[in-house]
Amino acid sequence: MSLLSRSSRYGFTLHTALRKHVQPGSVVYTDEYSGYSGVERVYDHRLIHHGHRVYVKGDTHTQAIEGFFSTVKNGIRGVYHSVSPKWLQSYLDEYAWRYNHRDDPRQCSGSCCCPQRQASY
Repeated sequence: MSLLSRSSRYGFTLHTALRKHVQPGSVVYTDEYSGYSGVERVYDHRLIHHGHRVYVKGDTHTQAIEGFFSTVKNGIRGVYHSVSPKWLQSYLDEYAWRYNHRDDPRQCSGSCCCPQRQASY
């Protein structure tokens, strides 16, 4: 996962970022926000209609990214309290790195220096 901080959420900005960072033909999962209109011309656009109280359609859903953003927002509020636009991308990179390495057995409590310990119950 990688995240990009953008100053605008309008369609032109979204489409520009998609063209720059996502290969044509890739699957893009979104909600029904109008800024994503036209994405289907270049990508395999999987759409969820939250406004119609639809949250899962087959294997299409946005729960994973919504859960991830919840973790990011709670982390920023709980640890950093607030973030200036200047540093937002750095915080997003940190949380994306944590997410991408969440199953790495070498990770332990956020420290790269702690010895591996087996949990005993």
